[in-house]
Amino acid sequence: MEEEKEAWVYFVEILINQGKYDEADNACNAALKIDRKFKEAWYYSGLSYYKQSKYIEAELSCREALELDNYYASACLCLGAALFKQNKFSQSEEVIKNLLKLDESNKDAWRVLSIILQKQCKFKEAELANKKAEECK
Repeated sequence: MEEEKEAWVYFVEILINQGKYDEADNACNAALKIDRKFKEAWYYSGLSYYKQSKYIEAELSCREALELDNYYASACLCLGAALFKQNKFSQSEEVIKNLLKLDESNKDAWRVLSIILQKQCKFKEAELANKKAEECK
């Protein structure tokens, strides 16, 4: 079963990277009909929606993934970005800061946080977040 899930993840990543969002959405929906607790299917559904600028749908799918695994870094980043695109800056900031509490070495999270803080005119904090990103490997 795990090998099938890994193959599915690889397949959906290819579809998303090729911009075949309808096919990716169909694959995610089919996987979720089989296993509603397949966190990767929820995450990739969110990512596909995000890339289509469907930020509310992306938010909902990422929240489902995080309900299953609140340590799922990719889903946190996608959720933070979806909230940001909806101008929910304080919620976006909170999501990313919570991720950083779990993993202070997440370079992408520090970069995203820097952007969120800049948008809120928190320039000193944004600069510190950017420096933290540079310090990460």
